[in-house]
Amino acid sequence: MSPELNGWTVIRGPSCDPDESPRVAAWVERLSDEYGQAQAYFYGSQAYGDAWLVGEQGRIIRRYSSNQPKTSFGSPLPIEQHWLKYHGLPAPAEQLLDDKNESFIDSVLDYMSDCSAPVMAAELSIDPVWGRNWPRPLQIRGNALIARTAAGVQQSVLRGCYDFAI
Repeated sequence: MSPELNGWTVIRGPSCDPDESPRVAAWVERLSDEYGQAQAYFYGSQAYGDAWLVGEQGRIIRRYSSNQPKTSFGSPLPIEQHWLKYHGLPAPAEQLLDDKNESFIDSVLDYMSDCSAPVMAAELSIDPVWGRNWPRPLQIRGNALIARTAAGVQQSVLRGCYDFAI
């Protein structure tokens, strides 16, 4: 768990993929109820797909999954709306998949790249992977925390020396 970075706390765990861990949605709802906003991102960097959940005031307002597009719901977020308008497309990517038109299929593939989980995270909050668009100086409050769970007892995360730089 990161310290607060520009008002956001990054929590990294085994999976924030709502397709694989349905309880992630409940966490996002609960955290957004308590803090106003919460988000969860999954990014499979080896073409494994991606997904995100955006919560506000205790409810999920947008869910997207490239692996299970039929589970996506909510109005497109501003970055998605801009992308759809720029490409002249009438509906969110998950609705375009049913269209057999080849240009729509190509557009959906572009969407998966242009609106991937790291891009959405950077646009909506903070990109914990690449650190894109972080303002300088970065406002840091608090300390990082490493939790060792029952599953991690068999495997130490502290094998060696790690430098954490933010």
